[in-house]
Amino acid sequence: MTTTSPQLDGEIVIDNLSEKTLRFEALGTRDPIMSVGDGATFYNEIYDADGNVYGETVGITVAVDLGKDGIITEYTEVIQLPDGMLHATSTINRMDLFTGKTVTAQVVGRSGKYAGLTGVRECRLLPPFPPGPDNKVGVRFVLRKA
Repeated sequence: MTTTSPQLDGEIVIDNLSEKTLRFEALGTRDPIMSVGDGATFYNEIYDADGNVYGETVGITVAVDLGKDGIITEYTEVIQLPDGMLHATSTINRMDLFTGKTVTAQVVGRSGKYAGLTGVRECRLLPPFPPGPDNKVGVRFVLRKA
């Protein structure tokens, strides 16, 4: 069951979600791991714990640097949830995502009940590893008043 729970301090936690990429369109090497200079758009659906569509996203990622442990990518993403729109941005090591580590994006609420809230979007690739075309990502949002 997807959990949306307001906390005592006004914090909102949305948990027990998963996300799957429906479409990934790339420029450059077109390899999912990416090389510096590559870019891609992605279109995802977010599912609740029962497998129902809960929201959707559209975003862009650009590989900007070669870090000591993998490609560093920048993301910007718009997320539509039932109660409003969020905007997420992050810079991550792409290999962290592909090996199941939790990566975090900064989130700003843009509309609905999330307008004016800030927080994080936590994502973690779910097994199997290495990822295949049907992998999902576990997702959690934590939002609070700015």
